[in-house]
Amino acid sequence: MKKIMFVCAILAMCVVNIHATEDVDYIDVVEGNRVNNNILYENVQVSSYGIRLAENALEGSISQTIKSQIAFNAATIAWIADVPDRTGIQVEFSSLLRSGEWSLWQNLPQGGGDIVLSDTALAYRYRVLFHSTQAGISPVLEKLVISYNEIFPEMLYKEFKPWGNATRGVVKPSIVSRSEWGARPPKSGYTYHTPQKITIHHTWRPTSTDYQGSATIRSIQNYHMDSNGWSDIGYHFLIGTYRSSGETKIYQGRPENVVGAHTGGANTNNVGVNVIGDYTTETLHNNSYQALIKLLGWLCSHYSINPDNIYGHCDLNSTACPGTNLYSLRAKIREDVRNYINGGGGSKGTLIGVIYDAAQGTQAKISGATVKLNTGNTATTGSDGLYSFELTPGTYKIEVKKTGYQTGNASETVIEGQTVWESVGLKK
Repeated sequence: MKKIMFVCAILAMCVVNIHATEDVDYIDVVEGNRVNNNILYENVQVSSYGIRLAENALEGSISQTIKSQIAFNAATIAWIADVPDRTGIQVEFSSLLRSGEWSLWQNLPQGGGDIVLSDTALAYRYRVLFHSTQAGISPVLEKLVISYNEIFPEMLYKEFKPWGNATRGVVKPSIVSRSEWGARPPKSGYTYHTPQKITIHHTWRPTSTDYQGSATIRSIQNYHMDSNGWSDIGYHFLIGTYRSSGETKIYQGRPENVVGAHTGGANTNNVGVNVIGDYTTETLHNNSYQALIKLLGWLCSHYSINPDNIYGHCDLNSTACPGTNLYSLRAKIREDVRNYINGGGGSKGTLIGVIYDAAQGTQAKISGATVKLNTGNTATTGSDGLYSFELTPGTYKIEVKKTGYQTGNASETVIEGQTVWESVGLKK
């Protein structure tokens, strides 16, 4: 028996929660192990495991009509089911348009796909068809998730063409793999897509000061899978920066070449990048910004995405995400990504300096001092007291330790293609 979760480019937006944005969410969930008096059950039975065919039945169904909370023009259905060989489940969807007519029934493909309406709708109906070729063997529907929203038409129907000026020379930034941050395996296989645009998000909760490395990423995944009922974490990438040290990491969520669950109504061919923080009130850390540019530069280069097709979540539907303090940078982000690609993407700068005895002056160079950056890079000074790092552009915090001296601290901004000096004097 194989467990399958069919995800049709989930339109669910994040629920207000410790691990969500402040967006309004429009989701209806059918729990297979609970009887719902509003559902019509035909030749099926509800068990503790979910909805299955009645004894000896080869066909059955459930169906329901629901008034939507808002007028909507896009919807997505996701479901979790155990589907043994020689059985199957088919989900169908129809909507009540403003004209007063019901749209034709649409079959949800087994591999997933968006439902885009020709007009706004005020209600919808679904039906789930169960079938088996052998009595006594049945598929079991564990959960059905129906979500919907109104996507701005100019984004819903826009055609995104490959960027002819893209170059493949951009270096992929260092990314924390799923195994490294301790990801749970997805509940099912993925639906593949071709990245054509990128949407930037913030978490809202947790804030950037709440960020605790891999533990934060795991908690977001748990929320998406356990509370939202999704097959995996919704984002493709997440960027986190420790406010205290400036240490910044990029985490792999879902593979970027599969459909995510991050932007209501427009997940297919859309890469979701989340910068952890609440940017309605917080200011984006420079190291987060530099990591974002490197990641977006690589994505645009590798997948031929025009930097003009980098959006904020609020470009697609009515939401405050990714916060005004991040969204206000959209034009600069596009420009910096374009410049990063044109500059070869991955060019570095040099940070160099002398460690010396503060009481005796810069000529009293200290050997054997350990110089450590907030990124974890370390160097040990030689007899000339020099240290040196080749670094990607950004601001770095410097910590210097030497037995017999107090710890010294400094910070410096590395500029692409340039050498910057930061010498540190140590006190006894």
